[in-house]
Amino acid sequence: MTGSGPAGRPGREFHRLTTEGAPMLDGAICALGDRSERFLRMAQFSTPMASSRWDADHGTLVEAFRSGDHDLAVRTIAQHLARTAFTALADIAPCEDATATRAALRLLVADG
Repeated sequence: MTGSGPAGRPGREFHRLTTEGAPMLDGAICALGDRSERFLRMAQFSTPMASSRWDADHGTLVEAFRSGDHDLAVRTIAQHLARTAFTALADIAPCEDATATRAALRLLVADG
């Protein structure tokens, strides 16, 4: 493992930097990351491109934050979280379908 992606140091640093000034959001993201780290690591090992996709999402988010593009940020966050959920679910419960996650993602990105 390279240490990138959500379970590695760069991913944690990204989340820390983007939640500065929002301690409740930072706490929620850290707690979620701690609880899901095992599944995210499994996803990284079983899906070699997972880390590069997560890193690309982080780069897109940084650009959206810098340019003030709220719509791009919302779409990217929704896609990032959904992609992570789909990847983890495929490993831990491959017979299940993330119907609610897919429906929520469609609502958020319908205009994009």
